[in-house]
Amino acid sequence: DTMNIEDVTGLTVNGVDKTTVIIQPSSTLDWDVGGYGSSRKGAVRVVNSTDVTLQNMTMDFDLIKGNGIFGIFGWDSALTVDNNILQNMSVDDSSGGYYELCSYFRAPGFTDGDRADVTFTGNTFIDAGRVGIVTHDYIYATIDGNTFYKTLDDFGYGVEVGSQSTGVVSNNVIYGYDTPAASDGSESAGIYIENAFTSGSTTQLTKNVTVENNEIYDCQYAMWIGNGYDAFAGDVAL
Repeated sequence: DTMNIEDVTGLTVNGVDKTTVIIQPSSTLDWDVGGYGSSRKGAVRVVNSTDVTLQNMTMDFDLIKGNGIFGIFGWDSALTVDNNILQNMSVDDSSGGYYELCSYFRAPGFTDGDRADVTFTGNTFIDAGRVGIVTHDYIYATIDGNTFYKTLDDFGYGVEVGSQSTGVVSNNVIYGYDTPAASDGSESAGIYIENAFTSGSTTQLTKNVTVENNEIYDCQYAMWIGNGYDAFAGDVAL
């Protein structure tokens, strides 16, 4: 009930119908990369792989959700997530939820001139954890035509394009991200563009992200842009 995709090129996991093909993992996999070992875990693990596609299925994370657990985790990989329902990753703030992320992607092995392509098209994210999609490091993200919403009073963002990652966020519908974090008061927003976690960066770059034609409503903020944390940002300009 987990997927471990490592050192693979050209793999498509295609459901017949996203409303009837339901993946509900009851266990997780260790990240086991980047020095994280077993401290972080995920249900779908994609590592050092290219041309991977996950499409036409429901991914229900209700049985594994929790802090430090990720629905889909990608590391130095290029993949497409298309026409899926991703749901039930949220843990209510009053129950201690904070670090539960539906999908998280990093590409420290790439560069500004050679980025890992991560694409999300036509998906629906329902109560999908603190954040639906998070990208960090040298990723070019295409996030187009998705719907993100929360029915719970739960802190977070629909999309976070972070650190050195760039890309385009377009034609999405985002609503229900309307609750600040119970623990520290951090604000919720539909889209978060930040340059945090780059204090160790030795390469100067300008981070370009295109945001266009999105419909965002019933959120605490439509967009939050920048880094409000001292010493978190390096030589990466927004």
